[in-house]
Amino acid sequence: MYLHKLLTGALSLLVMATLAPAAMLMPVSYDTPNGHGVASSGSYNYWDLNYTGTGSTNTDNAALTGGLGDLTDGVIAGDNWINVENAAGTGPYVGWRHVVNPAPLVTFRFGSAVFLQSITIYVDDSNGNGGVSPPASIDIGYEGGPYMNFLTPDPAGSAPTSYTFNGINLTNPSFDIRFNYANEWIFVSEVVFEGVRSRDESGEVPEPSTLTLIAGGFMLLRLIRRKHASV
Repeated sequence: MYLHKLLTGALSLLVMATLAPAAMLMPVSYDTPNGHGVASSGSYNYWDLNYTGTGSTNTDNAALTGGLGDLTDGVIAGDNWINVENAAGTGPYVGWRHVVNPAPLVTFRFGSAVFLQSITIYVDDSNGNGGVSPPASIDIGYEGGPYMNFLTPDPAGSAPTSYTFNGINLTNPSFDIRFNYANEWIFVSEVVFEGVRSRDESGEVPEPSTLTLIAGGFMLLRLIRRKHASV
């Protein structure tokens, strides 16, 4: 009977941790190559100028580490780059040029393990104006890989757009996002994460495979009950 109660309690805690509702997850920092601009033949400067970590925020392609900035500030650009960017580099987008950085990689860190379920990325879609188009695809995965590749079709029209990737279902303290060009420039204004930060008693965020363990646990409970009923 003691084993039965202990197993029932443990399974209840595990179910609560596993079924915790998804919520917005805020990174504690991200590492990124700075955006590019006039020095890279841009019309304006598309830097992550308000980045709070280390690195030169007004130098094209400088390594920025340990802080937060335009990609997580809650500001989603509502217009094309040509109307919201400027020479001072204070616009909402971070813009990378292919000839300077052929595959910009951003690493987002959460401080401890989270169960990441979905990511939404907001980008400019200028229909090629100034060489700016949405990415051809985006790679998402653990820091250092492996990555899942998601195609990002260019929608009709020329308004800024977004892509939501559901079913990420990865558990880790940090994740990489790599942008693959369809044109000469990519402009990103915001990256939003959803998942579970709650932990079970062991301090771990449950993996999707935990559901299999739960099912097995309930089967074991049924066997214990049958044994007691037959005695």
